[in-house]
Amino acid sequence: MSSDVVFQVRNVSKVFEMYSRPVHRLFQTLFAGHKRFYQEFRALNDISFDIRRGESVGIIGKNGAGKSTLLQILVGTLLPTTGSVHSTGRVAALLELGSGFNPEFTGRENVLMNAAVLGLSREQVMEKFEEIQAFADIGNFIDQPVKTYSSGMMVRLAFAVQIMVKPDILIVDEALAVGDAAFQRKCYARLDALLAQGMTLLLVTHDTETVKQKCNRVLFLKEGNLCYDGPAEEGVVEYMRYLFPQEEDHVQSSPNAAASGEERKTAGPEEKFVYELLDENLHKNKWGIGGGRFHKLALHGLEPPNLLRTPCRFTIELEASWDSSKVHELIQKESLENNIMVGIRIVDTRNIVLFGTNTFLENKRISPDLQHATVYFTIDFPMLKNGDLFLTFALSVGNMISHTHLVWDDLIIQLKSISPSISDGMVHFHTETTIVEGAK
Repeated sequence: MSSDVVFQVRNVSKVFEMYSRPVHRLFQTLFAGHKRFYQEFRALNDISFDIRRGESVGIIGKNGAGKSTLLQILVGTLLPTTGSVHSTGRVAALLELGSGFNPEFTGRENVLMNAAVLGLSREQVMEKFEEIQAFADIGNFIDQPVKTYSSGMMVRLAFAVQIMVKPDILIVDEALAVGDAAFQRKCYARLDALLAQGMTLLLVTHDTETVKQKCNRVLFLKEGNLCYDGPAEEGVVEYMRYLFPQEEDHVQSSPNAAASGEERKTAGPEEKFVYELLDENLHKNKWGIGGGRFHKLALHGLEPPNLLRTPCRFTIELEASWDSSKVHELIQKESLENNIMVGIRIVDTRNIVLFGTNTFLENKRISPDLQHATVYFTIDFPMLKNGDLFLTFALSVGNMISHTHLVWDDLIIQLKSISPSISDGMVHFHTETTIVEGAK
């Protein structure tokens, strides 16, 4: 195994025996080799991959896809039916809520026990105990039995123990979802710090935005099979396409679209540069249920080839059409508002949303009966930090509370933000600073 590989997984399968009645387990023991009293459930099927030191890997898939089974095999709490797993380094895991805790022991006693399992001596644990207690922030409950804890308190203490031992590999299975917003922010900030120090992270979550923000690679499991292993952005798109399979699309290409459908950069009499995409070039990272499409995207106010010099006024032009009969069926089926939404979102390289809006938020309603519309979003950008930005846009039915995406084009355009900003942050605000010398 290579020195930078922390997990080597080869041809791992896991088959569970499913008994329809408890007594059949006894019969299987008594008559093993003569008759089978169970049905096989294949949770994992011939999975192979390597995880390298310092990687941040998201594991995604629907419930029952085999994600938790895979993690249990990786940490050694479950043995594979066939195949092998080799690992190096200290592995810390947050799997099922409260796993590894004795409910009868106090929080303090469980901290000592868990740290010992992770290879720390009592002296080493006591050196870190105040830091663990401060991070968990559960007050006097630290000396109460864990069975009296809420789910949020449980995950606070478990996470505090795992990260304070500074593991080489941290595995998290949906555990942070039960924490409050402030605690989640603190946890992710600590994860960022540990990742910067070279820790390897395996993260199982249904929150695809978190996957795009925190992970550089995705493993997508489908019915026990590894069907995607690659960059996080593309993996999330594959997953969303699986969750929202596109039905037959009857929406025709725009009569105004160029036959070639190629990217075009045009200049008009009053504007020096327009970045334009037509038809199929808009749909490289598309997902949604179908029944609608974008025909044209034009960006007004850029400098060639894709430079956004801020502060500036910038216009995004989107031409879209949809199948009105399908939209009305969807409205009736899912009790949606009789409204078409066109939306945009601009994010940075970590998928942090810089700006997003849509026609509903802008108090502009679009009737499904129109079947075709061109929307212009004109934005007064403040001075932005230099860096890469990405544009996402969507065509949906309903409102902000309840909606269904006909088509979502994910991160289709990359923009390069340029400005004289030296601020510490994405946005620069005009600031006047005054210093008064000496005591007042």
